[in-house]
Amino acid sequence: MTIHNSYIYSVLQYKHSEISGEAVNIGILLFWPKTNSLIFRYSKNLNRIKSLYKNFSDKIILDYLKILDNKCNTLSNSKTSLFTLQNTSYYDEYLETQFLFNNNNSLQFSKSISAYNYFDDYEDVLLNLSERYFIPIDEPKEVRTTRETSILKTFNDTLEDLGIS
Repeated sequence: MTIHNSYIYSVLQYKHSEISGEAVNIGILLFWPKTNSLIFRYSKNLNRIKSLYKNFSDKIILDYLKILDNKCNTLSNSKTSLFTLQNTSYYDEYLETQFLFNNNNSLQFSKSISAYNYFDDYEDVLLNLSERYFIPIDEPKEVRTTRETSILKTFNDTLEDLGIS
């Protein structure tokens, strides 16, 4: 696997309780070696977590996600070589020490995955990973209410017009 045909990513998960073991995927951190960039994408809408945990407040988590995004932008704009793809354990250690300062934190990155790149740019990779790891948020569906008596009257009128009663 050559460096320009590969990438590393890790999924950021929200864990409300270590005891339950449940996790909700809320972000993806991608290392794109072609440009030596860390790209972070996250869900701006945390309603899925709110629906699971009634005492969940998204303000702190959203602020933290913005901090992570800014840190990735800063690192990507620096001229320092960030990682080598051959060592995903270093990538995991780097994420743990530089991005998540407390092991008991409710935000945790998954073990990193090194993958072959089939796409031309990282936006396509992120779209593919988002479709794989994020549950789509159901949009509220329009509920049409009809009046049964009105439908029944129309039906009966039609039957009468046809000579069927």
